[in-house]
Amino acid sequence: MQQPSLQNVRIRSTRDALHIFHAVARNALPLTTRRLDAEERRAIAPGNVYVWEERSANSEATGLGMERWTDGMGWGPSRVRDEFLFYQQKECDVNDDPGSSGTPWAQMISMYPSSRARATGDSERLIKQTYSVRVSLPDDRTRGITRKWHLTAYFSQQKLDRLNTIDNIPGVGDVPVPDGWFRSAR
Repeated sequence: MQQPSLQNVRIRSTRDALHIFHAVARNALPLTTRRLDAEERRAIAPGNVYVWEERSANSEATGLGMERWTDGMGWGPSRVRDEFLFYQQKECDVNDDPGSSGTPWAQMISMYPSSRARATGDSERLIKQTYSVRVSLPDDRTRGITRKWHLTAYFSQQKLDRLNTIDNIPGVGDVPVPDGWFRSAR
């Protein structure tokens, strides 16, 4: 089973995101290399952070990349704050349009609720936080490769204050991020 890049962590700023990207670049944290399967989607919980590479023209050279992130949940419209996009999880409604892409997954979730949903009731809706960067790693520069990485983090208002920060993770928050490796993609 594919694990998140980090668990039980909140992202406070782009500085936190850059430290996480740098840890992934150094292989100190894992890169999510494929779309999540049904079991991995059900395991999404507040504090999960995923870093993944967008498929591009370089994908053949790097052997990595996904077209887009899919978690099977329904989300409201994006809201911009600083460099981040935030999305509120929609409530599962049995009257939702059956043609809606989020509906089948939402119905499956309601039929087989996760341990998180059972423990908290369905009132704890998630918030998805995303940030994207263009990545120029030293080894890639000589080959003319630029990557696009995305950070997708989940949290809830109820659990936000109980989540750790990268400052408490040795080898992540305490390692300086080199200039020129990551540039905001917004």
